[in-house]
Amino acid sequence: MDNKGFFYYEDRSNVPYNRNKRKGGNNAALIAFIIVGALLISVLSAVVGSVVAGKRIEDARNTQKAVVIYKSETDHPLSDKIGTGQPLSVSQIVNIAKHSVVEIKTETTVYGGFYGNYIASGAGSGVIISDDGHIITNHHVISGADTITITLADGSVSAADVIGVDEKTDLAVVKLAEDFDGLIPAIIGDSSKLVVGQSVVAIGNPLGSLGGTVTDGILSAVQRRITVDGLEMELLQTNAAVNPGNSGGGLFNCYGELIGIVNAKSSDVSIEGIGFAIPSSVADYVAKEIIEKGYVPGRPDYNALPIVEINTIPPFSVYPKVGLYVTQNTGSFRGYDFIVKADGKPVSSKKDWQKAVINHDAGEVMVVTIKRGNIEFEIEYTLPEKVG
Repeated sequence: MDNKGFFYYEDRSNVPYNRNKRKGGNNAALIAFIIVGALLISVLSAVVGSVVAGKRIEDARNTQKAVVIYKSETDHPLSDKIGTGQPLSVSQIVNIAKHSVVEIKTETTVYGGFYGNYIASGAGSGVIISDDGHIITNHHVISGADTITITLADGSVSAADVIGVDEKTDLAVVKLAEDFDGLIPAIIGDSSKLVVGQSVVAIGNPLGSLGGTVTDGILSAVQRRITVDGLEMELLQTNAAVNPGNSGGGLFNCYGELIGIVNAKSSDVSIEGIGFAIPSSVADYVAKEIIEKGYVPGRPDYNALPIVEINTIPPFSVYPKVGLYVTQNTGSFRGYDFIVKADGKPVSSKKDWQKAVINHDAGEVMVVTIKRGNIEFEIEYTLPEKVG
């Protein structure tokens, strides 16, 4: 499918406000208004003292106790409600699942541009998967974030740290920075047993401000292969209504089990009832690998080949035109090789290169078309594994 037809459910608000640090650590707030044509944009400057909150990449192998991810009702905190084996009503499903779905808010510093440095805010959803505070969400929800803030179903708020990410599946695991008693994780269902027509319930944080919103529908398709933002994915399709901010939220079956992580929808405004979720079997595997190792084995390293993206050509530049260049001799590549295509598709930026690489597994061969001088030819590039 055309990747232009689908987009992520994340809600990002790029209304800028400058964040500066004042000597002496005093806090102040400055509100300014900039008029650009007929557009009035509010610019908020928040001065930060000595505390700078940022995401930390934790080594999950240092976890002091075993992480329990529930895949059955046995010993689950709500086992008395979900062990009947009978389909539940929507309200019963919600009473079980709502405790495990959280709201996620992010702040990302954007440097330069018309407004100077500013903070872009974002919002999404996540699902608690262990009673010690591990949460699974989409990679695109927390990608690049300087701060991640989690709001639990009961209104409690905590910062969160990134444990690891997997760009190939658009999944990430974060962990609450604070300890909470009585967290209720989701029960992971078996997405391999799903059939079209099953009832499902989606719970998330649409528009970044409506946490705990519930919609229901059916599974419209399983193993639906689509391309989302350049990534080839095999997803569950549902007609349950979802909106920006639902990214990372849960899709639950009629037994209250988590069967998918919501991540994409049709971008055509005239089309409704076409949404997608990452199957729970994929999410379960990725989460366990990240919690145990901090990464998912077998993923290719898109940074292994030294490349540079040239966007402007100053006088006397060694680069003849804009695009991607190899910066030093590596394998069959030579410094100043101009990258034309990857797997037959045009490549003109690092983002294009990353997407092309991520669609492979480590050890696979990617055909790279390069131009060296006036000669254009192909190189078979074996992709090395990304570790950590």
